[in-house]
Amino acid sequence: MKSRTFPGTLITAALLLAITLGAARDKQVVIEGTGQIAISQPTVHVQLKRDGKVLTGDPLIPLLSDERETSLLAYLDTGSSATVLSAGAAQRFGVKVHDGALYHEVGLHGETAMRISEPYDLSLIGASGGLLDDAPTDGFLTIQRNCRMQINTAAGLGGLIEMNIVGMHAIRGLFVEIDTSPMHGADGILSGPAVTLSTDGRIPRDADLVIELVYRDFNRRTHPENKPPLPDLAENPVIVGIVAARDGRESTGDWLLDTGAATSIISTQQAQRLGLYDTDGSPRVEPIFTLPLSGVSGQTAIAPGYVIDELRIPTRDRTILIFRNAHVVVLDIAATLDDGSTVILDGIFGVNLLLPSVSMPISLTSEIGAGPFDHIYIDGKRCLLGLDVRD
Repeated sequence: MKSRTFPGTLITAALLLAITLGAARDKQVVIEGTGQIAISQPTVHVQLKRDGKVLTGDPLIPLLSDERETSLLAYLDTGSSATVLSAGAAQRFGVKVHDGALYHEVGLHGETAMRISEPYDLSLIGASGGLLDDAPTDGFLTIQRNCRMQINTAAGLGGLIEMNIVGMHAIRGLFVEIDTSPMHGADGILSGPAVTLSTDGRIPRDADLVIELVYRDFNRRTHPENKPPLPDLAENPVIVGIVAARDGRESTGDWLLDTGAATSIISTQQAQRLGLYDTDGSPRVEPIFTLPLSGVSGQTAIAPGYVIDELRIPTRDRTILIFRNAHVVVLDIAATLDDGSTVILDGIFGVNLLLPSVSMPISLTSEIGAGPFDHIYIDGKRCLLGLDVRD
């Protein structure tokens, strides 16, 4: 069998494929050099229809164009259960809100009350990832008829920034291919990954790694302050049995796969097991860095960050995917379920482990990690994550 070794710098995102002899021992793919935060996240174009007519909106930046837009850009977010439009996008495209309807969504900073749209037909197409990604006019996949979306009145900054999200209720029926090549090169820091969507795709047979996911429901449809009709919701993908190791200590947990999270997160309990936090929930070890984190609520919190010696992830063929010196922040993300119980996520597997990443503070001279993977595949129907390691 072949063994591949690459220099261990942040720029090249070192990769080591170590094949261990002995039937009882597993193969390993070892990755080093991921940064604190991904420089971008996957996006798609969203088109909405009502009574067979495409909704159009005023240009987001009027100085660049005076033509009405037929679609809007949104993050492809496996950490979200629903499709979420910012208040600004809903206003630009004339999306009507169902009078009185509310749903309480869980985010980084607790619950946020969301308005609910009237039903619209939802169609999607991938994005090129380029800085100037011209919105297509055709080729959209119709994902769902009569879809009710969440309208986030807290999102946006003075109407200039729209945080639109396509979540798992759409992704569950899709095959998603994320190509990181637009993020390499001189203009990589200004670009994102290219995204291709289909309804019949499958992870290639020669993909380097395939990770089996499980779907778990974190939605609280019976929240006492919800007012129907509710938005369209779905379960979210979880990577089971991730082992975090630091300084001779280990902790195993189930982590939410979150393509909408630019960084990765562990809970206070996980941090305690790794010796980073005391039993009273206060830091025992001085943070190495801090990151400002914001979510659907619009609030921002400063989270302490650490470097974990290893994250070990089992794959379908028993290869162990290992991230060495992985950057994570500590934050408890809790959800109250329909049965009244409260769960705190063990961790969030963010795209700083998948895409080109950087460490804060960002400047023109910042070193950008090339990212460990060429292609990332999300098979929503079969609940699989596929990865092609960069050569």
